[in-house]
Amino acid sequence: MVQASQHDEFAASDFIRLRQFDMRTVREGVSWHLIESTPNQFDFSSALQINRAAEEAGTEIIGDLLHFGWPDHID
Repeated sequence: MVQASQHDEFAASDFIRLRQFDMRTVREGVSWHLIESTPNQFDFSSALQINRAAEEAGTEIIGDLLHFGWPDHID
């Protein structure tokens, strides 16, 4: 969903645009499948990109691990 909406590319402008509506806190999905693509090996670069954009825009993030529902591959 993040790639489809291009939020990963336009996060900074998305957060700035929210300021027009006086929105300063957002729920942001954390793509855990990107962070831990291999068991016990973590790469937070995808989350850091979004976090930096939010920080620059003065937006607070509430991280959400299940933003789009529970993954089918997890039992």
